[in-house]
Amino acid sequence: MANVVEIIFYHGPEDLAGRLIRGWTHSPYSHCEIHFGHSDCFSAKAGEGCRFTRVPEANRTAYWGAVPIVLLPDEESRIRQFCIGETGCGYDYWGALFAA
Repeated sequence: MANVVEIIFYHGPEDLAGRLIRGWTHSPYSHCEIHFGHSDCFSAKAGEGCRFTRVPEANRTAYWGAVPIVLLPDEESRIRQFCIGETGCGYDYWGALFAA
């Protein structure tokens, strides 16, 4: 049976870094995360680095857009393992700058 994760895109109230990212990318979104379900998310955020977070369901529906991604059975586990390996790494400012 396939698993579904979501890539969620933030479009809510923002700090200076978020406003700069929105301006640089000409996008209403400043941030995205992998949502594994049950509010379990992985992200990299300026000033905080790579980490697992929990997004309250009320905030997720109010401030986040979502795109579901269907995965093969072992893919979610492989993605989680990658995220675990990245936990604690710093934010990739150069990658964010040149991604646009």
